[in-house]
Amino acid sequence: MYKYFLAISILLAFSSNTFAKKRFFSLSVKAREDGDLIDVLKSSTDLPRAIYKQKGFINMIKKYNPKLKKKDSVKKGEKIYIEMPYNTAMYYAKLARPKPTPEDDRYDYSFSYSFSRKLITDSETDGESIESQQNAPVTIGFSVRKPINENYSFFSTAYLSRMNDAEVFNQEELQNQVVSVPIESAIKIYVQRKFENTRFQVYGGFDIERLTTFKTVGTFGNTSIARLQHSFAFLTIGIQRPFSFFEIPMLFKVSYARSVWNGLDLQAEENTEIETFSGNKVASLFIISLTKRTGIHSFFDWHLLSAETDLDMKRFGVGMHFRF
Repeated sequence: MYKYFLAISILLAFSSNTFAKKRFFSLSVKAREDGDLIDVLKSSTDLPRAIYKQKGFINMIKKYNPKLKKKDSVKKGEKIYIEMPYNTAMYYAKLARPKPTPEDDRYDYSFSYSFSRKLITDSETDGESIESQQNAPVTIGFSVRKPINENYSFFSTAYLSRMNDAEVFNQEELQNQVVSVPIESAIKIYVQRKFENTRFQVYGGFDIERLTTFKTVGTFGNTSIARLQHSFAFLTIGIQRPFSFFEIPMLFKVSYARSVWNGLDLQAEENTEIETFSGNKVASLFIISLTKRTGIHSFFDWHLLSAETDLDMKRFGVGMHFRF
């Protein structure tokens, strides 16, 4: 009770002069629950409710939180930027520290299901190419996220894809062949960084993938399809931006990756040597949250790899995910 009386007294003594001079420092809190703006601020910090009733204070908060300008309600997890008077900076910085909650330090897990289509073109310097199409009716993903501190967090996802038999078009002999494709896998390990006063976040880390392509081997009139199982490690950097549309939370991510390690397992009917591939990858992900626990997503991956030939792989997919 004493600290609240002291806080209000200090505020009343300096508020009019400080607001007039517009001298402030900023802090931010994260809403612990859905509710009215003032109630959320009260439950998410130790500041007395009377502070938020000061003339112009809520308008000041809405000025620095454009998404709140036309509403007085806040959703759980939303970050709210607050401007506080410099005169009371040392006192309020301590008083307005967000209340710790178990959720701030917990692991977040999610499970996803997707289906996708992959188009592959392996082009040689003489203009000949082999094309294949791979469909993955089932891709299962499992993700984990853990805050490291206020600005950094750890994020990792593992995938397994069951692939249908691939239809391979051999341009040299103008015929199609159906070839079995083994299960594909991938794991992504990132550290994310968020910044104050902006909703953009950056992340970086490694992508480790195992996937399959095909190549013709032999001479004209006596060729066969070789199956190449590639293993890659990519160094990845990306940016993501959460936003909302008609108050529906969404997230867009885009990344660029460069291969730093590669391996090749060749399965062919005759002895042959093929160089391992290396190159770049561009990936994007778009997420729409339907509820606090469920959402839908779409993604696009584009591999641009090369060895003695150029390998172009495009993968499109959609799916849904569940957070628990």
